[in-house]
Amino acid sequence: MLGEDQRIREIGTVVCAEVRGLGNHPQYPHVKTVELGGETGLKYLSEQHPRLEELMRRLTWSMETHQLVWCILQGSTIADLRTCSQNEDEAPGQWIQQNPHTARTEQDSV
Repeated sequence: MLGEDQRIREIGTVVCAEVRGLGNHPQYPHVKTVELGGETGLKYLSEQHPRLEELMRRLTWSMETHQLVWCILQGSTIADLRTCSQNEDEAPGQWIQQNPHTARTEQDSV
């Protein structure tokens, strides 16, 4: 994650997925559960997160519209999240199509 000065302040894993489910953790009432398509196991969001309301709005939007969200995970915890327009979501694939000699495919690296 980047700080306000655009310097790296924390490391996480970036996942692009559709939200398949939202709920409350059965044992920890201060934790929300998030099911992401293509991911194994639930992801978690603390109700103490400083931007909880905004993140829950975005997660709900993804679930209702079937649009992808970009999640920054630290372990199984959602640290941050971004929604992208359809053009932003499609940009990496378009770049690969436009630059076939530069982009390496999974098959090339085997």
